[in-house]
Amino acid sequence: MNNKTILYNLNTFPVIGNTVPLVNKMSYWQKSGYSVTVFGSRALIGKIKKEKFLLPFKAIEIVGKSESNNKIRFMIECLRRNLISLSYLKKIEERKFAVVYTISSVLDLVFIPFLLKVRKNKFLWLTVFDNTVPFTGAGNKLIRFLNWFFFSISIRLIKKADRVFAPSGNVRSYLESRHFPAQKIIPTCGGIEVDLIKKAKKMKGIKIDALYIGRINEAKGIYELLNVLALVKKKIPNFQLAIMGNGEETTVIKFKDRIQKMGLSDNVFFLGYKEGQEKFDIIKSSKSFWFFSEAEGFPQVIMEAVSSGLRCFVYCLPAYDYYKNNELIIFKQKDYKSVAKAVIALFNKKDFENKAGAALLMDFSWKRIAKLELESIINR
Repeated sequence: MNNKTILYNLNTFPVIGNTVPLVNKMSYWQKSGYSVTVFGSRALIGKIKKEKFLLPFKAIEIVGKSESNNKIRFMIECLRRNLISLSYLKKIEERKFAVVYTISSVLDLVFIPFLLKVRKNKFLWLTVFDNTVPFTGAGNKLIRFLNWFFFSISIRLIKKADRVFAPSGNVRSYLESRHFPAQKIIPTCGGIEVDLIKKAKKMKGIKIDALYIGRINEAKGIYELLNVLALVKKKIPNFQLAIMGNGEETTVIKFKDRIQKMGLSDNVFFLGYKEGQEKFDIIKSSKSFWFFSEAEGFPQVIMEAVSSGLRCFVYCLPAYDYYKNNELIIFKQKDYKSVAKAVIALFNKKDFENKAGAALLMDFSWKRIAKLELESIINR
């Protein structure tokens, strides 16, 4: 392949988003001899340029407004950026990129690559599909419907993609059910920061009996956490649940109000958004991990917790079919009593080490994932 140019479409990717996957893949491409151009907001490009292990890269900047935790406002901002992006189509076409890559198959990121394909541009479009969006579920009904509606459109658009990277069996099965050709679906896996997990050390003066990492959002099972905690507290009064992550202001206020009404104020504390070595030191300092989302693709936080050697309590989902050796402690949805009973038993035994989970660490190396994806470019 003589033309080794990649357009990384990040035109709506938020500055506050997790840039670890995208910069690790960029680094691997660059070391493999590819020239990378990032298409994104000025703020995002500035953030990426601060990564010292990246080689110099080209950029196409678009003007983005300040980002908000409010879901509706963010959707509007994504729409605005895609409309602005239309004026860049000719400029992108003139550069004749060999590859266009989208790190997620959400509608706002795949819209521009789809248009470029429709306009008969000859490039290889690669996209990651790691999550499905059900029509029903917890949370704001309007936002839930909009998420499902946009997801339904994105599925139609990514049929134009040349390769779809699917990290778990359930998303691969979903794509097959939607009549995606088998040769387009490339099995991969999720990736995590292996080096930071290896370096992680327990922090002094911190007590975390259970840790949750993720958006503070009803769809992520945040109220399930409280239902389990209330039962555990009856046997372990000083049990401490730590919440790592942010959410919309109204959701956070509502969640904190529920905590107070349930008499759990002394048992829950908020860490805010964490990243880098601090994040993994906190994980290492925790005794267990709780994640009761009712719908997932292949959640990264589970990979991080499992590979860090934590006992992980989750609901039964197809997303967890990858874990074959009891790396997870799995329960029926909303079976709070069984979860609480298992948590109490764990703390009575004090057997917190998850050796089977820790053994998966190198399976989730970003270098391994980037290599698998790059092979699909070389063997096009």
